[in-house]
Amino acid sequence: MDLRARRQKLLRAGLLLQALGLVVVIAFTLPDYVDKLLHPPICTGMCLDLRGLSFALTMFVFGPVVVLLLLLAWRWRGPSRWPLAVVGVVDAAAIALVASVVIDFVHTRNESLPPVAAAPSLVLLPALITIALGANLVRPLAWKPIVAVSSAGCLLSAVLMSQSVIGPVHQRIPGELSLPFSKMTAYEGRELGCQDVSGGLDSTARICTRATLVIYRGSGDASIDQATIIHSMVIQKRAQPADWHVQPLPASMYVGRSYGSEVDGSNAGFCLIVTDRNTAAPTNLGTQCGSPADYADIHSHWPGDDAYAIGIIYYSDRPGYR
Repeated sequence: MDLRARRQKLLRAGLLLQALGLVVVIAFTLPDYVDKLLHPPICTGMCLDLRGLSFALTMFVFGPVVVLLLLLAWRWRGPSRWPLAVVGVVDAAAIALVASVVIDFVHTRNESLPPVAAAPSLVLLPALITIALGANLVRPLAWKPIVAVSSAGCLLSAVLMSQSVIGPVHQRIPGELSLPFSKMTAYEGRELGCQDVSGGLDSTARICTRATLVIYRGSGDASIDQATIIHSMVIQKRAQPADWHVQPLPASMYVGRSYGSEVDGSNAGFCLIVTDRNTAAPTNLGTQCGSPADYADIHSHWPGDDAYAIGIIYYSDRPGYR
């Protein structure tokens, strides 16, 4: 096998790798479509169910590209160079696509190519590899260092995005307030049930809610600690200083989800409870955000000999099919 044939063989292997990456991207959108098949919406009137839309879009956009790459890898033989123009167009489109979806996600925190953190390694890296191998077919160059640097850069980008963009920004658990108190977790990941959502524009039509109860040990002055909590809520754009005045014990307050960039997008709000040892569990749940079981958990995990305890129940959403 001559040198040119070996270079062409490497390029065909790169095309197969590029096709495989797009197939994996399509596979990431499949669970939403499967969930639509297994849990069809029950509508009494007109409803809009967009589950499976991402799968249809990726199949429509990436499906023909996968077929084209496979045909090039299978049929491209001989000295002809015109397929390089096709490879160049595909690679340029892949680079532009990754750049656009990553920039969009950073600004809006809305996944348009699920998952965005995989885009550098599954879409961008194969495109860079085929660019290097295609250029090597025209004129010999040191393609191995180029591929090595591209691989390291794309993998590092994927890891950084997974840690700092996809995951929670400042919170250990979804929606957690940045409070200067010591804390302990009474329960974590308690499932509160699932709800089928139909008739809206949310592409994930089955949402499950779970809760985490964290009990904080305050400074010893309930008024100061409640003011600290209010200040933390203002920083996270969850409340204005006048939204909630400092109340005598016991106090409870429900705060809805926040759409600020400082808070994990999967949060569904939280329930704040400030109570003392003598406070019984509320019987009128219409005005309370915590259940009797939550109060019992707070009392069973009371922080030391403190006169009062701060309990916060953090609610978070997750897709039902995961």
